[in-house]
Amino acid sequence: MALDIRSMIFMSVLLSILLSGVLYLVGVHAKHIRGVKYWALANLLYSIGLALVFTPIGDSTKIFLFSGPLLAVAAGLQLVGIQVFEEETRPDWRIPLVAAILSLLVNFVFTTVAPSITLRIVCNSLLMGLLYGLCARNLLINVSRHLRTAYWLTGGAFAIMALVTVARIPAVMLANPMANYIITPEPINLMVFLVFAAMLIVINFGFVLLVNFRLANELQLLANRDSLTNALNRRGLEEIGEHLYAHFSRSGGQLAVLMLDIDHFKSVNDRHGHPVGDAVLRELSRIVTATIRAGDYFARYGGEEFCVLLPGSSEEQACKLADRLRRRFAETQLSCGHDGVFQCTLSVGVADLSKAALGFGDLLAEADKALYRAKEIGRNRVFAASEMERLPESQLDACY
Repeated sequence: MALDIRSMIFMSVLLSILLSGVLYLVGVHAKHIRGVKYWALANLLYSIGLALVFTPIGDSTKIFLFSGPLLAVAAGLQLVGIQVFEEETRPDWRIPLVAAILSLLVNFVFTTVAPSITLRIVCNSLLMGLLYGLCARNLLINVSRHLRTAYWLTGGAFAIMALVTVARIPAVMLANPMANYIITPEPINLMVFLVFAAMLIVINFGFVLLVNFRLANELQLLANRDSLTNALNRRGLEEIGEHLYAHFSRSGGQLAVLMLDIDHFKSVNDRHGHPVGDAVLRELSRIVTATIRAGDYFARYGGEEFCVLLPGSSEEQACKLADRLRRRFAETQLSCGHDGVFQCTLSVGVADLSKAALGFGDLLAEADKALYRAKEIGRNRVFAASEMERLPESQLDACY
């Protein structure tokens, strides 16, 4: 039995409207994730564009005069949504606007000025193929493993739509002009429509996956972050530290650790109150974050104690960074409300892989011992684990 393409279009329109609602609800519940509502609007425009195909065959010459620009705008909105989702930039409305103008111009010229069904479909196919190709290009990229499935599934669907849309061109140029209408039961039209409808479903499913994986990633980041300072928490530190320790131990690279502790922090809380103490912790976090490199890791180890992981750094390099942090924190004027300003100091212990043979926990323990020694001999100083055995106690000092 032959497939009734009108019934297929009707069902696709209903399904597309339903998917638009799903995407809109996703956008409402994930307000901070941008791009979702553009996808919902694009799906709705696809629905309207397909609905216009129901125009009787006698008026078929005018179908694409309106539906073509709607489909072009929809593809442009999908591209804008992808760009905004990935880069969190401002939406570039020129993309759907230019797509609509080009499609409207093509349809007007080849419908009214110089009627040609074939040229109209060829030009629209090239435009839509270009937009789908750009969408695929933005998604078929090297991303982290947990996002790869959603990105490549959605990008692959766009790539298939681009290929099928462009592949239709030679078939249209060789076909009977009346067979160019999408609502005729020609094999090429049936194939293009079936692929288009199937890939549209896959794309919308992929969009939902993208949002879901983004939310899961954000939850994972929140689970590994300290809410007060936005530094990694102890769990996040240990996960990253174990990975770095294993990597640099195998490769023979360098890895150093700083253990930082605010001197007499309990007296700050007792004298000025816990809100001021929290402000001191946030200020230290700001200073450390602004000082360390992009590839370093800063974590709150517990209370007023913090840790910095320095991949590729030796103990000597780590000591120089630690002393820079110590001096910047000591020079910082901290506000205590009506009581004016005050200053705090910092003690730092340093260790690297040369002092840790058993694992990342051993490396942390060596840095903690060095921190304890720094506090024991006077505070407001940097002490390296290698100095524990090298110098007599009377000569122990900072390692800058």
